[in-house]
Amino acid sequence: MVRVVLIDTGLMDDYEDDRIIGGCSILENDTDFEIKEEYTDYLGHGTAAADVILKNSENVEIFVVRIYEEDYYIAEEKLCYALEYVRENLMYDLIQISSGVLLYSCQMHEVIRKITNEDKKLVISAFDNEGGMSYPAAFEEV
Repeated sequence: MVRVVLIDTGLMDDYEDDRIIGGCSILENDTDFEIKEEYTDYLGHGTAAADVILKNSENVEIFVVRIYEEDYYIAEEKLCYALEYVRENLMYDLIQISSGVLLYSCQMHEVIRKITNEDKKLVISAFDNEGGMSYPAAFEEV
């Protein structure tokens, strides 16, 4: 069984599939980030991404990490925190990221290198919808 961590907008509450093994949200507070067990998808993208993965692969389990709250904007710091959280706290084979940031980040590149080179895990990430350079998709390791 391949264990996928889906970093996206969450998962709709009424989505039912035994291969969804859990999830969490990463929320910003005044000074840092916090992890919450609730990961409801209010935007729909994460649910659609999970559905595509599950319909195209029988031998997969998904753990959902919601990083979006009200829109599709993601700060580099929050995405880095999510990647570090996954690396340090979850058992997985592959990370699927349906987004990215437009500016190169040394911190993000270092986390991606650790995930791919040291931990020997796969990372899949989408490029910018407008065709621009985006990270982590543009990193050689992804």
